[in-house]
Amino acid sequence: MGRIRMPEGKKVACCFCFDIDALALWLGFFRFPTANPLSRGEFGPRVAMPRILNILDKYNIKATFFTPGHSALVFKEIVQEAHRRGHEIAAHSMYHQPSEVGLSMSGVPPASPEQQRRYLEQQIEVLEKTVGERPIGFRSPIGDWLGEHVPQDLIDLGFIYDSSLQGHDFLPYRLRIGDKIQTTEPYEVVWGTPSRLLEIPLHWDTNDFAQFEFLGYYLDPKNPWFSPAPFHTPSQAKEIFTSSFDYCYTSVPGGVWNTILHPQCCGRDFKPMWLESVIQHCYSRPEVWFTTMKEVAQAWEDD
Repeated sequence: MGRIRMPEGKKVACCFCFDIDALALWLGFFRFPTANPLSRGEFGPRVAMPRILNILDKYNIKATFFTPGHSALVFKEIVQEAHRRGHEIAAHSMYHQPSEVGLSMSGVPPASPEQQRRYLEQQIEVLEKTVGERPIGFRSPIGDWLGEHVPQDLIDLGFIYDSSLQGHDFLPYRLRIGDKIQTTEPYEVVWGTPSRLLEIPLHWDTNDFAQFEFLGYYLDPKNPWFSPAPFHTPSQAKEIFTSSFDYCYTSVPGGVWNTILHPQCCGRDFKPMWLESVIQHCYSRPEVWFTTMKEVAQAWEDD
C-alpha cells in the first residue's frame, strides 16, 4: 500500500479543498446561461473568495483550490491572490464539462480521447500562465471519468495525484490502470496494475453544494443531476462534516480528510460562519496536519 510521511506529532491530514467553479459550473456543467445562475457563479470569485481567504488566513490554513481553466481566465486576479497567499492551485477541467472526461450529459456527447487530452493540456497551460506554476493535482469536473486513457494522460502530463474517486474513504492509494470489468453477466473482473498516479479520495458527504444549494426550479426528470437540494440547516451540515472528520481522526490513523467546497456556496449568507465553525472543530483536535493536497502527495511513501 504505502503511507503518508506525517510531520512529527501529527496523525491525520486535514485538507480544506475548494472548487472555484464560478461561471463554468453553469455554462459547462448545468448548461444554464440565464442571468440568475450566472450571477451565482460570479458571486463566488468576486464576493465569496475574499471572505474565504480571510477565514483561512485567520487560522493560518493553506488550502487547495481546484480551478477550471475558464475560471482562471475570467477571474484571473482572485486566482492569483489565492496563490499569492500560499494556497495550491490545482486543475479541475477546462470548462467544467462532463464531456471532457468522456461522459455525456444534457445531450452533449463525450469528447474524443484526443480532445480530452487537449482539454487537459489547455487547462495546464492556462493555470501555469496565471500563477506561474504547473498544477500537479487534478479533480474531475464530475468526480468521475470513462476510460483508462484519462489517468494515463494525467500521468503523461506530469500530474502526481488525482482526487476524483472513492476506492477508500480516507487513505490514498496508487490508482490502477488496466482493469477489465465486464459490463454484462457474469460481470467478470480482472484487476490492473498500480500506476504512479496517487488517488486522494474525495467524499460526497463533505460537499457543501449537496447540503445547501437550491436547484429546484431547474428540475429536469431526464437528467438525474437536476434535483432540489435538501437544504440542511447549519447544524445538520456541520454534524455531517465534523462526524466525517471525527471518524477519520479516531479510526484511520494516517488518513486524509478533505472537502469539496464551492466559494459560491460556502461563501454566501450565513455559510462563512458555518465554514469557520467546521474549521474550529477540526482545530480543537490535537495532532492534525492542516495542509494542501500537493503536500500530502509529496509526502507519500510506497511500501
